Amino acid sequence: MPTITGNKTMDMSVESTIKVPAQLAEIYNNAPPSEQIRTVVVMQFLLKNKITRDQDNIFQLMDDIGKQAKENGLTEEILAEILEIEPSEITELI
Repeated sequence: MPTITGNKTMDMSVESTIKVPAQLAEIYNNAPPSEQIRTVVVMQFLLKNKITRDQDNIFQLMDDIGKQAKENGLTEEILAEILEIEPSEITELI
């Protein structure tokens, strides 16, 4: 799966790599630099504000997102297609 990466900058940021579906990587890589920066800022905000909360809140948030996704019609098969993995691998992720 393609990745989105960042580089170390003067403000002592550290490079971090995440796996994303090819379509998302293509969109990111083809976006103008200003949009790439905006994407990184949004991801930093989400990570800082969501993941730094205590673990129970994170798991509750993940459960809520999962329930909402199911209510909106997301199935394991659709998720597997989005993630470019086999449907049987979904249960390994959960």
